[in-house]
Amino acid sequence: MNRVLIVDARGDFPKSILEKTEYDFYIKSDIKEALSFLSSYSVLALILYGGKLPKAALHTIDKRGIAKTAPILVFCSEDKIGEAYSFGADEVFYGNSPEGFSAVLRRLIEGNSPQRKNKTVTNGEFMVSLAGYTCMISGKNIKMPKKEIELLYTMSSEPDRVFSRNELLDEVWGVDFVGDPRTVDVHIARVRKKIASEGLVYIKTVPRAGYKLVFEDLKVL
Repeated sequence: MNRVLIVDARGDFPKSILEKTEYDFYIKSDIKEALSFLSSYSVLALILYGGKLPKAALHTIDKRGIAKTAPILVFCSEDKIGEAYSFGADEVFYGNSPEGFSAVLRRLIEGNSPQRKNKTVTNGEFMVSLAGYTCMISGKNIKMPKKEIELLYTMSSEPDRVFSRNELLDEVWGVDFVGDPRTVDVHIARVRKKIASEGLVYIKTVPRAGYKLVFEDLKVL
């Protein structure tokens, strides 16, 4: 099985960008056709492109539980990156580089492999796991898109470590990341807001150095 499904709402997906990838691509014109396809076939990834995507499509897919088995890449303009992640995209791509697209898609698919999903970090009432991509704080399920979970997992694995932006890009997005490095800051801000409300763990900014995760009970300064 080497299938990747593309939902092309506008009918103008740039097929030339697929030339550097090794997958079998199937293109559907709307989300209803995509859901019908997914009911019959398993896919390695789902790519959303154009139209009213990603908000409407991601909402529909989430309701059907599709996102749990098929990681989602949103192909969008640069100004829509934040919106795509906020509505649950696992990866985002913008631009026209076949090499860059191939790298992002490969990272998305490989990051969804069973070898990666068995990792869990716990500390008292805090738990973040790549098995099912979940985060629990004081018994409460903190909902986050996969990339935010991966970021939190990486930082909580080494709570004393100060991560620079480039280190987080390498460890969470991959050394072949193609995109705006500021995506780290956007994700940090979202994760910080979600976990800080629970009062057990937070992300500290270290001026001119980066970020580190702090557990209150560890008194890491």
